[in-house]
Amino acid sequence: MRRWVKRAGIDKHISWHCARHSFAVNILNNGANIKTVASLLGHSGLKHTENYTRAVDKLKEDAINSLPELKL
Repeated sequence: MRRWVKRAGIDKHISWHCARHSFAVNILNNGANIKTVASLLGHSGLKHTENYTRAVDKLKEDAINSLPELKL
């Protein structure tokens, strides 16, 4: 993992947990459904996987809030 992080030009410590979280959020952002993500992460249910959807929801909210206010 250290070699991958170094080759990517990332200059900070990245743990397996961080990489796993990034993987889950990225595939959710690219359209994977939550059951598929749960299966890929080895979760037995959806409870823990739902934590990743909060990060995706936050990204969507931030994107919407970044739009300029329309004056109608």
